[in-house]
Amino acid sequence: METLTSRLQEQTAQIKDAFSDRLEEMLEKPIQLPNGFKIETIGAVFSFNNTHEGVHMGYMNALKRTIERQTK
Repeated sequence: METLTSRLQEQTAQIKDAFSDRLEEMLEKPIQLPNGFKIETIGAVFSFNNTHEGVHMGYMNALKRTIERQTK
């Protein structure tokens, strides 16, 4: 888990370096999500992705805690 967290933190720095001056740039084709939310900029893509990955991290942590409780 520590390795994954570290890699995600490194990825954030790399994204900032590569795209920090383009975050407000409009996408050629906006992304329409089923819930009605529309992603229109490069920055919004990264924001959505980070939130989405955070949901995955939450599920992984919950599964880990459940497994640890069952093995005690």
